[in-house]
Amino acid sequence: MERRNLLRNIATIIGFVLAVVAAFVVRAWMPAEYAAYAGLAFFATILVIGGLAAFAASKFIK
Repeated sequence: MERRNLLRNIATIIGFVLAVVAAFVVRAWMPAEYAAYAGLAFFATILVIGGLAAFAASKFIK
């Protein structure tokens, strides 16, 4: 039981790290005219990808 919880936590942390990297990539590729939305895109990317990683970790690591 303890090992599974550790694996879930590690998978979730790795997912959120990848989400931050993806958010920086999205922010870097945004055109200059959408600079006002860069922060929103940054946090939305983190929430979506990180949330999917946490969901996958909780569902598939049993």
